[in-house]
Amino acid sequence: MATPVNEAHTAFLNGINSWAFSLSALTIWWLCHRRSWPMSVIFSYILATAAFASKRADLNMLRAAGYFFAHFLTLGLVVIVYRLSPFHPLAAFPGPLLFKVADLRLFFSVLQGYRYLEIDAMHKQYGDVVRIGPNKLSWLSLGVQHQFYKGSKSLDKSLSYRVPDRSFIGLFFMEDREEHAVRRSMWAPAFSQNMMDRYWPILWRSVTEFMECVERRVDSRGIIDITSALQHWSFDFNIYFIFGNHSYDSMMVNGDPRKLVETGQEATVQFEALGDVPWLLHILWYLPLPNPMFVLNNFALEMIRKRKSLGTPDPPDLCSYLLGEDGKHEGLNEQELVAETAFAIQAGGDTSAAVLNFGFYHLITNPEAYKKLQAELDEAFPDADSDEITPQKLASLPYLNAVVKEQLRLSTPFGQMPRVIPGDGLVLEGRFVPGGTIVGSPTYAMNVTEKYWSPDPLKFRPERWLPGGLGPGSITDENALSSFQFGPFGCLGKAYAIRELLLMNVRFLLAYDVALAPGYDGEEFVRKVVNMKTTIFRKKLLLQVRKRRR
Repeated sequence: MATPVNEAHTAFLNGINSWAFSLSALTIWWLCHRRSWPMSVIFSYILATAAFASKRADLNMLRAAGYFFAHFLTLGLVVIVYRLSPFHPLAAFPGPLLFKVADLRLFFSVLQGYRYLEIDAMHKQYGDVVRIGPNKLSWLSLGVQHQFYKGSKSLDKSLSYRVPDRSFIGLFFMEDREEHAVRRSMWAPAFSQNMMDRYWPILWRSVTEFMECVERRVDSRGIIDITSALQHWSFDFNIYFIFGNHSYDSMMVNGDPRKLVETGQEATVQFEALGDVPWLLHILWYLPLPNPMFVLNNFALEMIRKRKSLGTPDPPDLCSYLLGEDGKHEGLNEQELVAETAFAIQAGGDTSAAVLNFGFYHLITNPEAYKKLQAELDEAFPDADSDEITPQKLASLPYLNAVVKEQLRLSTPFGQMPRVIPGDGLVLEGRFVPGGTIVGSPTYAMNVTEKYWSPDPLKFRPERWLPGGLGPGSITDENALSSFQFGPFGCLGKAYAIRELLLMNVRFLLAYDVALAPGYDGEEFVRKVVNMKTTIFRKKLLLQVRKRRR
C-alpha cells in the first residue's frame, strides 16, 4: 500500500523528471540555434527522447507521454518566445505576428493559392522589407533584386530547392552554382537564336493545329473552353521541343485522358508549398502517399525510351543535347534524363498557357486595347496564314509588343524565388541582414507596385510601354518586370516564350473576333485564379469566337 511519504516522493521524482526534460529542451534549442542539423539527426533525437521518456517512466505510457510533452512544449515555447523577442537577428524587420512565429503560416498561404496577394498586401502595410517567416524576408526593391539574382555575386538558392531523393536532381533543383552552370551549358544550345529560327516552322505548325483544335471544340453558339485548349496546345508543343517527332498522342486531338496537365500542376504545388517547410517535405517524401512527381517521371521515362528508338530528329530536340548527340558533352544517364525532362515538361508546358489564358482575358475585357491591337494587326497582315508573319515583323509592331509585355506583367502571379544570404551577412540598402537568412524579391508585388508602374499599376494599359508612357510623370520601369528568373539561375526559355506569345496573339486575333461568353462572370474568373508557382484556373475561361470576315 502506498503511504503519503511514498506518494510525495514519487510526485517529487516526477516533478524532477519533468523539469529535467524541460531543461534538456532548452539545451537542444541552444544546439539547434547554433547550427543546422540533418533531418536524420533530428529524427534520431525524437526517437531517442521518446525511448528515454518511456524508460524514465518505468514503461508507464501516460507518465512517459507527460515527460515527452513537457520536453517538446518547452522547446516550442522557447522557439516562439525567441522568434518574437528583440534578440532575434531579424527582430528589426516588421511583419505579421504568425508569419514570424512559424513557416507553417506561409505554407498554408501557399496551399490556399493566394500567397502572391498576401505578400503584396504585407508590403503595402509594412513597407519595402517584410519578415514573412521566422528566417525569411521579402524585399520590394529593384536594386536589391539585382543583388539577389542578377549580379556576379548573386545569391545561392535556398533549401526550398532541395529534393530529399538526390536522384531527382535536375537543373532547376541544383543549388550549387558550378554544378548548375555545367548542366545549364547542356541545355543552352537548344535555346540559341539559331535553334529558335529552325523551330519557327514547327511553332507555326503548332499554332495552326491550335486553330484546328478551336474549330473542333467550339460549340454551336461559338463557345469554347480556351483554358483547356491552351494547356493542351502548350503541352503538345513542349513535348515536340523536348522529344522531337514521335508517336505521342496529341492532347489537342485526344484530350488529356492521363491527366498529365493536372498531375504536373499537383507536383508543382507539392514542391512549392513544402519548399517553405523543408522538414515536412523530408517526412512526407518517404511515406507511402501518392506522389504526382512519380507519375510525371514515369511519363518522361516512357517518352525518353521512344525518343531513343527514333534517333536524332531534324531540327534537334532538347534530348539531342542532353544525350550528348551534339558531341560537345557526355550524355546524361537515364535517371538524370528523367529528372531534366520531367521538369522541362511541366515548366515549359504550364507557363505559356497560363500567361496566354490570363493575357487573353485582360485584353478582351479592355475593348480599347483590343481594338488598337486588332487595327495594328489588320494593317500589318492580310490574314492569319500570311507568309508575312515572321519573327522580324512581329518584333517591329509596337502595340503588339506592348500588349505582350502587359500580359506578362499582370499574368504571372508568382511568389518569389528564395535565395540565401552568405555566412558573413550582407548590408542591403543600409540594413544588415545576417548570414543564413532566406530572402527573395516578390514577383507579383514587383509587377504591380506604384514604385515602378504608375499610374494604374493594376490596370491593363499597354500604352505604358510606348514612348511617352501614360503621360507626364508616369513611370514604367522595364527592369522591374519580374515574370522571368534572372542571372545565373535565370530562365533559358524566355525568348522562346515571348515568341510563342507574340505568334499566338497575332494568329488567334487575326482569325477570330473574340469576346467573353454571354453571361460569363469575369470577376469570378479572376477571384478563382490561384498560384503555387503554377497558375491554376479554378474557373475555366469561356470565350465566344467567330471567324473574322475582312
